Amino acid sequence: MGNDKEIRVAIYIDGSNLYHKLKDLKIERTTEFDYLGLCNLLARKRVIVSYRYYVGAVRAKVGDSLGQSKRYGQ
Repeated sequence: MGNDKEIRVAIYIDGSNLYHKLKDLKIERTTEFDYLGLCNLLARKRVIVSYRYYVGAVRAKVGDSLGQSKRYGQ
């Protein structure tokens, strides 16, 4: 690198993948999980300029009432 500029990173966490990985690791209290700590670990001492946790849209087949209710938040 050789210059005074800091390396900056943006971190995007796929909520579904992380949720399932935490379940695999037997971490059940996901609301108490240290998400910022995870971001700092991923950043490896680089400057975090943005971090986001996102989830995709729920897909539901026609006639799938449970999927449709999750999709529309009912």
